[in-house]
Amino acid sequence: MPLNNIEDDLSSVHELKEGEFHVTDPQLLTGMVFKTSIREGSVNLVTANTPITAGLLEKLQAKGVENIEAKYYVPEEIESAADNLNKVFQRTEDFLVEHNIQTTDDAISILRESGRMDTVGFNQEALGLIEQIVQNLPQLAAEGIRDLDKHDQNTTLHSVETALISLKIGEMLGWSHDKLIQLGTAAVLHDVGKVGIGRELLAYTGKYNEDHWKEMQTHTLIGYLMLSDGEQNKDLSAYCAGVHHEYYKGRSARAYGLLTSHAGEIERDLKSEFNKDDKLMAEVITIADVHSALCEDTSYKNRKLPVEIATIMNLEAKHGKFNTKIYRTWYQLFRRRNPWILQKGHCFPLTSTQRMKLARQLKKRMVVPMVEERLSFEELNRLGILPRLFGDGVRATDIKRRNGVTLFELKKRRISGIPLDFNQFDIQIEKPVSYNVVVIDPLSETRAMCMLIKEGDTIKDLQYSMKRDLLDPIQKYLLSRRDLEMDFHKEVMSPFD
Repeated sequence: MPLNNIEDDLSSVHELKEGEFHVTDPQLLTGMVFKTSIREGSVNLVTANTPITAGLLEKLQAKGVENIEAKYYVPEEIESAADNLNKVFQRTEDFLVEHNIQTTDDAISILRESGRMDTVGFNQEALGLIEQIVQNLPQLAAEGIRDLDKHDQNTTLHSVETALISLKIGEMLGWSHDKLIQLGTAAVLHDVGKVGIGRELLAYTGKYNEDHWKEMQTHTLIGYLMLSDGEQNKDLSAYCAGVHHEYYKGRSARAYGLLTSHAGEIERDLKSEFNKDDKLMAEVITIADVHSALCEDTSYKNRKLPVEIATIMNLEAKHGKFNTKIYRTWYQLFRRRNPWILQKGHCFPLTSTQRMKLARQLKKRMVVPMVEERLSFEELNRLGILPRLFGDGVRATDIKRRNGVTLFELKKRRISGIPLDFNQFDIQIEKPVSYNVVVIDPLSETRAMCMLIKEGDTIKDLQYSMKRDLLDPIQKYLLSRRDLEMDFHKEVMSPFD
């Protein structure tokens, strides 16, 4: 595709941030609400949390509004539920002590005796179950969650979301009220062992080394010992905390917990003590745990897009991490909430599988370069080039986001101080290039017209570089092929259907 009219093409592909949608996106009419208010001058066109209707979208479109921020109502309640955990614990501590609740079974007995079991309708929202579960946690568990919330609030949010996802799966499997309470309790507590992991590691933004992994993996053992009171009690929540990182079938170097990496550190025989139903609960939590982790949005990790979640979850399923029956149920739930996985403007990594498939599809008419000449932020600093780039208006955050600056751009900007021989500075100038897919126009639930951009680039970067004649050869090449029809069927459809 020629480069003429490219600016118009790029402008039409506005990259959407998480939670942002085009007003014509059909997903908006699947039970979503406005995340923020929309104003025109001093007039409120629509207020936050208003249910989205076709009429409202037409009204906004007529006013020239192209994109809106939207959310599903129930999932967004997770944060407020987690924020209220400490208040709930304080209100119920006296109740826990009075009834001498020590295990999950005790908590369920108290719920039954108090008549509270009868007040939870089978189709009641999962948040109602969460409130009931939290109010009746065993004392040891309540103390553990309180400590965890103080230690790392992100983990507490993750625990609540994992419980909500688990409960929805349990409901779809037709589990009883009692069983849902057990499941939700175990899910809320599954990561309580992270109270024993250093805060620095929990908030670490880089790639874990071997020592990091060894410490992180101990949270399964710590959680089990906390909830079983040092193995004095047989407790379902303790079991789930200890095995939620195990694989359903086959052996994997990535599996860890009481059945593999820490099997020799406990005295009880968990395989014989816990029955098939108990193991099913742990397997539900395993799936919910991975899904929730992919949805986390922190200062150092962005929430994954639906297409990324489906791709990662399906890959884990193929490798034997999940119970097949439960995974089918989770996938139904996921697709119900995400009927349109591919959305215009979404940007996500090009996997190696997609890269090979694209090469076969185009019959080598498009060759995506594997390397480019580029200097990293650290190398630019070492060579004394950074100040010159800053003086030319380049920001440090942009250099880091784009994994450095290409040699082509440095020469185009006429930056001085570039050495002729990089070997004398122990610098490998050729570096690997990764790519992102940008959805230009969805064609179906699994196919879309797309373009590729280099990892770290944004549409705004490309528009800026075009105006200043700074497009490097790879960028120009990719922009000339912004008409790629890509099929993501194998990535986003369940491998078990």
